[in-house]
Amino acid sequence: MTGAQGQLGTELRHLLDNRGISYRATDAKDLDITDEAVVDQYVKEYQPDVIYHCAAYTVVDKAEDEAKAL
Repeated sequence: MTGAQGQLGTELRHLLDNRGISYRATDAKDLDITDEAVVDQYVKEYQPDVIYHCAAYTVVDKAEDEAKAL
């Protein structure tokens, strides 16, 4: 699970915990999802059956400014 400490990731962790479903949770400090090589290595190492992608870029104003700069 990416974005495990965010709003969606937190809720999903609670749901999975309540159902007794095991998972591996990551956040930006553990896994840089913007680095393709790092993500590939992570997936190869842990070989997950499912990836819950809950990470999000939540700095909306900055995202809009960055998009305009392109």
